[in-house]
Amino acid sequence: MGEKEPIVLEEKKLALMGPDVIVIIPRKFIKYKILDPKKLYNITFEEVEKKD
Repeated sequence: MGEKEPIVLEEKKLALMGPDVIVIIPRKFIKYKILDPKKLYNITFEEVEKKD
């Protein structure tokens, strides 16, 4: 299986939804078939420095 280019959501904040914490993926990623909601993905988080 070939290596695919990773998809990067830059400078996203985690959001609180009740007792859970979520990451919002823009709808256009599904609309333009960049991500398929029927597939399984590994998600990696990397902390970055805040830009002013």
